[in-house]
Amino acid sequence: MKAFDFFTGSGYYAELMANVVGDKGHVIAHNPPKFYEMFESARGWIDGRQKDNRLPNVSFIDEQSDALKVPSNSVDLVMAHLVLHDAYWIGGIPEQTLAEFYRILKPGGVIVVIDHAAVKGSGASHALEQKGIHRIEEDFVVKSLEKVGFKLQSSSDAFRNKQDDRTQAFFSESLKGKKTDRFMVKLVKP
Repeated sequence: MKAFDFFTGSGYYAELMANVVGDKGHVIAHNPPKFYEMFESARGWIDGRQKDNRLPNVSFIDEQSDALKVPSNSVDLVMAHLVLHDAYWIGGIPEQTLAEFYRILKPGGVIVVIDHAAVKGSGASHALEQKGIHRIEEDFVVKSLEKVGFKLQSSSDAFRNKQDDRTQAFFSESLKGKKTDRFMVKLVKP
């Protein structure tokens, strides 16, 4: 299996996926260039994961997400764990990023999105600023992915938290140590 970890950050989930896909699989761990401008220590996190060829089945790439150099129809899974909302403020054209996900996935490939749920009807409005609420509406995500060709396969309430009113950023002081209300959807490329 070949997996694409969108906006890998420190590479934590890329490393977990590397163990799952095994020696015959491969993980592409992606970060947008602006990430390194914002977090100077980030390069050290990634270098630490690559040290001594510790993750030989992981490639780390730094590219704008709306212009990936990943070959078409080459990936089995795109994972966006708590980061798809970032596509709306970190640079590039978000709709083109979603189209890139569709392009790089093989037919039958899936995209899994887990993200901080926004207030119903808010679309991407809470994801447009770096210092914003950092949430995105589930229905908006599904419709946006369907618009580029994906088909909804399933969703899960496994990460729901009804106590979260969805009005604050996940990093706000009042949510410290608490879980946000999160959605999880799986879409397939026909």
